[in-house]
Amino acid sequence: MPEASPRGTYLVIAEALRSEVQAQRGMETLPSEAHLMDSHRVSRNTIRRALKVLEADGVVESAPGIGWRVVRGGDRRSLAERMTDVIQEDSLSVGDAYPSESKLCERFGASRTAVRRVLAQMEGNGVLATVHGKGRTVCALPAHTARSEHERGGVVGSSTYWRVWEEAREYALPPERVDSPLAGRPYDLRHACITRWLNAGVPIAEVARRVGNSPEVIHRRYHGCIDGHEELANAKIERSLYQEGDD
Repeated sequence: MPEASPRGTYLVIAEALRSEVQAQRGMETLPSEAHLMDSHRVSRNTIRRALKVLEADGVVESAPGIGWRVVRGGDRRSLAERMTDVIQEDSLSVGDAYPSESKLCERFGASRTAVRRVLAQMEGNGVLATVHGKGRTVCALPAHTARSEHERGGVVGSSTYWRVWEEAREYALPPERVDSPLAGRPYDLRHACITRWLNAGVPIAEVARRVGNSPEVIHRRYHGCIDGHEELANAKIERSLYQEGDD
């Protein structure tokens, strides 16, 4: 039974596997998960997290009955880049519906888990938004020059940003919170800021002015999502009822 791995080990393993794939041009499949567990002396969960990183970057893909197959030739863009480019390729505009998860899985030959991971990134970056009854829609057009800037080293790539964010969550949050939705996306820092201001007693209208939203949006999306404060609200109600009873 492997011992618990240090935080961030899966990223180290992912980079080691990426280097191995690049060095061995004839490699068609990766070793089995059991073999990788044994060679790296880590748990299956750690190996699978490393493989998911490579899958999201378009280095490998899951093939039923085969395992993890190396993606060679053809389109070398990562899954995140290909899914972002769908907006341009399909001539989508702001407000248009974005393809469903099932269509994206079929289009790119990717697993639903990998597709959902990228969709969460796109929502966190403000490119997509989920609209009740309509699914995901385009809410901003991505800058198509961003990739060349990343390659020149001028800006940190979004995939790198997300990996660092995930590793930081493991250091910052207690174990029981790591697998929760708490701070699941970089964009959630905005949620944390807004809910903190609301919790501090800043009026909704003032919060809305500072963040550029309408008071209706603040009230609908943020006012009820302060983690752990339901008990405080109940205590205030009980205290109010008790005070009325004394009158």
